[in-house]
Amino acid sequence: MAPVKKTKIKGKDYVMVDQRIKLFWETYPKGKIVTERIDRIDSISGYYCFKATAWPMPEKHPEWCATGHADEYRDDKRSMVNTTNACENGETSAIGRALGILGLLVEGSVATADEVATAVKKQSVEYSADNEMRLNLESLLSKDITEPEKQFIENLLSNNKIPSDQANSVYNQMTERIAKRKKGAK
Repeated sequence: MAPVKKTKIKGKDYVMVDQRIKLFWETYPKGKIVTERIDRIDSISGYYCFKATAWPMPEKHPEWCATGHADEYRDDKRSMVNTTNACENGETSAIGRALGILGLLVEGSVATADEVATAVKKQSVEYSADNEMRLNLESLLSKDITEPEKQFIENLLSNNKIPSDQANSVYNQMTERIAKRKKGAK
């Protein structure tokens, strides 16, 4: 394998997911990686959660495996990739975590450079929904919404740092759904 490319974030070196994938297939050509979308959340969120499991030697040692999870939001404006490819991005991130848990290219952290960069951006206060948007979301709870929609909004509101773009997207999509329901009921 060629020298490993590293990205420095906050003074630490991290590798990209593609580096782990290349090393996995070079080291374990008969290995196996299986991914599965595991979210059961209403589609208004644009939320994707993946589970990836990697077996280095599935025939010889089927019990030797590692699993990683990752989630992404389609409307996450901090990640332009997610705007069009949140599903694929979530799947790739889950694979990177599974391979990191196997110990591939782990240097002090299982997290990859992609994960850490995204996490740093998401922790910024400027990206959190303001009180007005939180009130807008709360107002939806008294409208004609389904129980899963209500649970989703309540879960979203339980997060003190709701990403503003996600809050706006959910509010706009729910407002459209409610309007369609009213129109259909006439």
